[in-house]
Amino acid sequence: IAAGRPIFRSELPMFDYSHTPFDSEVERRALGFTNEDNVLMFFGYVRKYKGLDILLHAFPLILKSLPNAKLLVVGEFYDKPEIYTDIVQHNGTADRVKFVNQFVPNEEVGKYFAAADVMVQPYRSATQSGILNVAYSFGVPAVVTRVGGLEEYVTDGVTGIVAPPESPEELAKAVVRFYTLRSTVDFTANIRDRVSRSAFHGITDVFDQILSA
Repeated sequence: IAAGRPIFRSELPMFDYSHTPFDSEVERRALGFTNEDNVLMFFGYVRKYKGLDILLHAFPLILKSLPNAKLLVVGEFYDKPEIYTDIVQHNGTADRVKFVNQFVPNEEVGKYFAAADVMVQPYRSATQSGILNVAYSFGVPAVVTRVGGLEEYVTDGVTGIVAPPESPEELAKAVVRFYTLRSTVDFTANIRDRVSRSAFHGITDVFDQILSA
């Protein structure tokens, strides 16, 4: 209660983005990946606060534990692309990183999530993330940094992995941990359960609480 008034809290409902099914093997092949590859994805507009450079610096460390790792970067660049392409050239991972520098229409979003094992959000700062909701709608887990509201939407070790921000070393450990847990944790099933508890129809419960108060 604030200033004598009750406060009611409701999360932003998860939405179903996955109307058109996409075949993982087909989409991987189209992007130059195989079923044996460990495919990480960064998705969304590329801006400094989103920390793509941190992920690119972490990638060589990830490869030490996951030699089949590939990185898919999908989204329109708001920074100079050279800031990021120079990093992979310098650290020798250019042949394992695929950049798709373009706006992705709604109808094509699903094919990228179908190709990915996990989405990585190495953000330096954030409030919340609509992109995380999109990933969940496709049943794709996420590795996120502990900034803003991101960690409120990711249950560590259950629907994804939470890592300290602004550290390539810690981000690499988080990604490797995800793949280690993947053999025993059904991340997708856990995400489906999470989404079902945060669906749009749940808003009516909040309204009922408000009216009864």
